[in-house]
Amino acid sequence: MKELVKQKIRDIYVFINRHKLWILCLFLTLAPIIFFYSLWNTLYNPMYYTAYFIPALFGTVVFIPFLLFTINRIFFKNSVVEICSAALGIIWCILIFVMLAAYLSKLVYFTIEMFPYLLVILIIIALIVFVKRESFDKRTKLILASVIGFVIACAFVFGVFNLQPVFFDTKAAVYMVEDEYQICWSTSTTTAGYIEIGDEKYYDSYAGALNCSTLHKVTIPREILDNNNNYKVVSYGVSHNRAYYPIRTSTVSKDYTFRPINFDDGIQIYNISDNHLYRTGPQRAASYYGDKLDILIANGDHLNDVSEDWQIKNMYRLVGNITNGSVPVILSRGNHEAVGSQLVNLPIWYASRDNTFYYTVKVGDIAFIVLDIGNLDKDARTVAKDVGDYEQYRKDEAKWVKSIKDSGLFDDPSIKYRIAVCHEAFPISIEKFGGEPMREILTYLEDMNIDFMMCGHSHTTKYFAPGEVATAQDSKVKGKNIASFPLVLGSLRNDENMRFETLFGYQFTGTAIEIKDGDIEIMFTNSLGEIKEYHKI
Repeated sequence: MKELVKQKIRDIYVFINRHKLWILCLFLTLAPIIFFYSLWNTLYNPMYYTAYFIPALFGTVVFIPFLLFTINRIFFKNSVVEICSAALGIIWCILIFVMLAAYLSKLVYFTIEMFPYLLVILIIIALIVFVKRESFDKRTKLILASVIGFVIACAFVFGVFNLQPVFFDTKAAVYMVEDEYQICWSTSTTTAGYIEIGDEKYYDSYAGALNCSTLHKVTIPREILDNNNNYKVVSYGVSHNRAYYPIRTSTVSKDYTFRPINFDDGIQIYNISDNHLYRTGPQRAASYYGDKLDILIANGDHLNDVSEDWQIKNMYRLVGNITNGSVPVILSRGNHEAVGSQLVNLPIWYASRDNTFYYTVKVGDIAFIVLDIGNLDKDARTVAKDVGDYEQYRKDEAKWVKSIKDSGLFDDPSIKYRIAVCHEAFPISIEKFGGEPMREILTYLEDMNIDFMMCGHSHTTKYFAPGEVATAQDSKVKGKNIASFPLVLGSLRNDENMRFETLFGYQFTGTAIEIKDGDIEIMFTNSLGEIKEYHKI
């Protein structure tokens, strides 16, 4: 029996060795089928809806390489056709990966994150090819040596010595937090920087030490910038920040004209959220008011996670392109900005108050309260397990909201409009979105006579009146609005259909809000400037 088993193993080995090309091609033609039905189909139902044809189309085409391979094996046995069917299987797998990455809003993330690894692979291949230089003539050897030498030289100049050109790679963005403006910008390489208003300089510093980074934030009293209307952003390179011997390089600066809120024609506000790194569609949609825009609300999930500087830069770039550094921004954190290895640095990079992302803003006769659930549900969940303290964070937030209620800020007779901003529409599903602390916060908000809450998260546009129950037509939203005020869910990646999202970010619908003559008008507008739905509070 033992010898029989050994003989069978030897037979299998001989068969595989003799038919390894045939077996490899078979596996590669089956790969897209396995990839699609094990991964895509598993993720499709829990994730946000896209067009119906997407899963049906891929579910059909993934069989083409295998069918081509099978027909060839039965009738033709042509090795070229076998190899072509295998190559088609590889192409199909790549396409599924790209579409899945776009579908999950991770395409930009994968593209940037994978680049260093692909570059290392290419360098290794080049070195292997160079080692086998016996087959090359002198000209080919010289070309290969030059290319490898150039790559190594770049690694030393840009990586080791950090000698890179200094320039602004995003526009400035001006965030409103209580009685402050927090101005953010980023640079191409490590710099120190400051904001200049008139003769005064406001440095990006902590306890006297300048922040040497590619990301910068400077806090300025609101009244100072409102009274000056102009500011200059200045950064200078610091290639080596070593003890006793930092090395300074070139300086860059840019002047901005700031436009304080104009109350003469009412207030025009635009809300975006859930773009997940895509910028084109949201930028177009947010241009709805043009130069009349008074406030931009960036309502969370502008990132996929907080792991790298480039993700924060993408956020700066989105907001800077919309506002040109001239219009104030109210920023709310989304749940995707509550995960990632660099999360503890987010209060330094983002609009924040005392290392939190909940705060108030009063402009004219409007009072905003910005709330932050952080990561959803319990800290024991996988996404926050062992690295999250969000349950305590929400309890502290509830105490803070009570203090705001008790302070009488929202009872001020000069306040005519009261708006809450929160990424998640937690009054629809409080047990899912934070539990008891958020129930407590809702009670305080109702005591503060909130007019409506501006939300995102659900990748849909929907106006929920008090007591309204979410239906199956409301995409992922399930539950009943238990709040005494309306909820406005206001963003998705689509220009026409308000229930489904496109895979990429070229289409987008956000929320235009106009407050004028005692009325609050809510309009869902797309990147073409069309009004898709209108409500009046």
